[in-house]
Amino acid sequence: MNITLTKVHYCAALSDETNAFDAIVCVDAVPAFRVSNHGTGSCHDYHSLLPTDASLAEHRAWQDKLIAFVSALPRKSAPIPGHPDFTYPQSLDTLVDDAFADWLLEKDVAKYTKRMADRTLALNSKGQLVTMPKTRNLSSQMGWMDSNHPEFLILNKLPLADATKGIRNALRNASGSGQSDPHEGTRTMA
Repeated sequence: MNITLTKVHYCAALSDETNAFDAIVCVDAVPAFRVSNHGTGSCHDYHSLLPTDASLAEHRAWQDKLIAFVSALPRKSAPIPGHPDFTYPQSLDTLVDDAFADWLLEKDVAKYTKRMADRTLALNSKGQLVTMPKTRNLSSQMGWMDSNHPEFLILNKLPLADATKGIRNALRNASGSGQSDPHEGTRTMA
């Protein structure tokens, strides 16, 4: 099952305890429901996008399909001080939260790479962001980086989604979880 978050509207000013946003969640590329959060710490609100003439059985079928999918996911690891093996079951809220975090990260990466377009940006083998000085000849600077540091991931050369994935993995490794993303390939942004 592929869960996709589209048409995201985010309001940082209203985000108090949680992110204030509104988005469409697609299940296998079909718009299934609208999700929103008012930013006050409550859980997400979900509103079905099935046609108004859809029967209760059709609504329950979508719900059962999502519940079965989420129930089959592995527990999520969240090491905290004193409890390095802490895990919790996933829910639709955690899937939406992860997809929203990915959307925010992609938005930030796009803004940063645009602002730093005259510099080579790379991730080193430790997952640290390396920024080269300003240059007029970016391609030769990236060539130098390629030949002298082949282990570096040069973000300027990658599509936005791949650059975001590299940064997300570096952040995950830096946080100490080192855990691969259990949703890899099940969430996409549009």
